[in-house]
Amino acid sequence: MRKVAIAFGFKGVLCEKILEAQKILKNHLNIKYMSIDHSVPHITLISGKSKNTNLLYNALKKNNFKKFKIKSPGLGIFANNKPNLYLRWESGINKKKISKSIIKKVSPLFSLIDHNSKDELWVAKTTIAWNDLKYSHFEELYKKIQFMFSTHSTVVKSIYVIDYTIKETITHTINLDN
Repeated sequence: MRKVAIAFGFKGVLCEKILEAQKILKNHLNIKYMSIDHSVPHITLISGKSKNTNLLYNALKKNNFKKFKIKSPGLGIFANNKPNLYLRWESGINKKKISKSIIKKVSPLFSLIDHNSKDELWVAKTTIAWNDLKYSHFEELYKKIQFMFSTHSTVVKSIYVIDYTIKETITHTINLDN
């Protein structure tokens, strides 16, 4: 069994800002888990255990999903033992419609779906820092990456199949139509 996720992919200015924020956190606060052990920024739709990433890819590649714009009101924090700093996403009609369609198609191909991927708990987010982020970092973090504490937008241009069994790796990319 592989640990696998299906995610929305985006590139461009916002992706570069997220990578820059992660680089600053790594260089100035030694917060590096997300920048070292993870693939490019994305929005996970569903994750869990599946036998084969090729089956997931084949289920998704036949769709005619279109690119869509998505907006972020800024950063948020999940306050847990290991705080999670993430970019929040607004819930637009295109995102909801495509997300539900993707989840419906791939859910039967998962032998186990992660608890946080279940509809009632799922939050559209892009994690910026987690695991090695501490509450004591917050004041300095705010000063260093203040440019992330504002509204943003980007275009979702692809769907990723990500294997995170050992290290997060994009195994397949499905480009969305115009």
